[in-house]
Amino acid sequence: MVQVMGTMFSNIVVLTCASCQVLRRFLECLFISVYSPDSKMSFVIYFVGVAFYTALPITSLSGTNLNDAFKCEELLQYVCWNHIVGVALFIWASYQQRKVAFQFAQLRQNKSGRVHNTKHHIPYGGLFEYVSCPHYFTEILIYLSMNIIFSFRNTMMISLFIFVLANQVISGYFSHKWYKETFKTYPKNRKSTIPFIF
Repeated sequence: MVQVMGTMFSNIVVLTCASCQVLRRFLECLFISVYSPDSKMSFVIYFVGVAFYTALPITSLSGTNLNDAFKCEELLQYVCWNHIVGVALFIWASYQQRKVAFQFAQLRQNKSGRVHNTKHHIPYGGLFEYVSCPHYFTEILIYLSMNIIFSFRNTMMISLFIFVLANQVISGYFSHKWYKETFKTYPKNRKSTIPFIF
């Protein structure tokens, strides 16, 4: 099987986006998210998360033509439609994912921003009007955007995207099911992960 390779410039753009994603998620976990005091994470899920974020730059580089040199002083000539579309989608999805993190946190905070309960509530507004798990949907879009930046020419990143897609859709399905079983007044028109589709 012949591996299709991405360009070095595309790889730099993807690694920049990936670095922004990891940093943003880290800061959200520290300063925005409100966790239940009894919440625990499985070691397996923790290990998969660490392995995934470790594999991301390796995957990006391993599917890149490393002989594809470019000159920094001529940077703008390397920018193509796929870079513009991919980065725009990445920024939009990242912004929406950040909004979702704030919406989740606000469900457990009073008007002054202090945590007043750690119960689960039905979220409303924004992408929650369409899906139960917009944070999973935006995660799919973020990794789709990286493949758009590569013009779907990095087979390793395509494989990573398929993993993210499957993982988020399955996780979204079970979260959606839990919401419907837990809250009898849960909105019936919401899909689980992908608006209007699934």
